[in-house]
Amino acid sequence: MSKLAVSFFNSVLLSDKFVSILIALGLGTPAYLCNGGDVFVLRSLMEKSIFPMGSALVFSVSSTAICLTSFFMLLKVLGKKETSVLLANIIFMLFLMGVLLNFVP
Repeated sequence: MSKLAVSFFNSVLLSDKFVSILIALGLGTPAYLCNGGDVFVLRSLMEKSIFPMGSALVFSVSSTAICLTSFFMLLKVLGKKETSVLLANIIFMLFLMGVLLNFVP
């Protein structure tokens, strides 16, 4: 079953490096992993060649930078406009770092 899941991820979902960055961002945001907890998840994802290096970095940083609990706290403290600007900047910079690491040899 795991080989089938890995081949599905590699052939369908992660064949495009841009899509893999977006998937890593989507998976890393709700998974609050800090203090090295993401290393164990990243190791298995990179060993099975599911995530390239840029997508792994995006997963790692997004899991700590965009914590859902702190996001809701920032909504109350900063307001909707400032929180959405902060979130957009974090997402843009993570996507840019992922693209640079995935496409620069």
